[in-house]
Amino acid sequence: MVTKVYVEGGYLGDPDQAWCRTLVRAVNEFAVKGAGLPAGVGMEVELGGSWEQSLQSLVGELRDFPESRPLLLIDSESEVGPPAGSEALPEHLTSSPHWDDTVCEFDRVHLMVRSMEAWFLAHRGALREVWGERLDESVLPGEGDAPSVAPSEAKAALQAASNNAGTRSYGARMQGALLGKVDPAVVRERCPWCDRFLAYVAELAGSV
Repeated sequence: MVTKVYVEGGYLGDPDQAWCRTLVRAVNEFAVKGAGLPAGVGMEVELGGSWEQSLQSLVGELRDFPESRPLLLIDSESEVGPPAGSEALPEHLTSSPHWDDTVCEFDRVHLMVRSMEAWFLAHRGALREVWGERLDESVLPGEGDAPSVAPSEAKAALQAASNNAGTRSYGARMQGALLGKVDPAVVRERCPWCDRFLAYVAELAGSV
């Protein structure tokens, strides 16, 4: 195992729901493929609930197990600049009562800018593969605009685009199925924060 990563999302009360297990598996496979990890090497992925719950889990593990190397993968919610330094971290994160800069290093925190939906919007081919002819692409923003789309707008666009898919229309339960089709190379190219996350996972693997 390369590391453990707390991912914003899922329901803490029932992590054994099928869609949660699918999302956990998809996040791990996305990171393994995107970071170019060797066969048999993966990450321990835990859905942390809200971003605050996920942050609290990260800080708790770093305090209890200083030698561990867990990561945090959350939405930025607000717009942030490129990942050039700690000043790029969103204010809602660093102002949280759960934030502890004595244990939280900047390289532990990774953003899905502005939400995981940005990764889906960045790879239109994945949406076509999941929804096929039922996908209405006319309501989707451009793939290059994905990192700047507000979370509420991104979700609304995906819901509208998949409106004809019935029970498979977009919602949290579809995230794992979609991420499983997304090409990490495409997302890395269009979402700099994703590139930073995968590059760091690869760096950790090299130091194991």
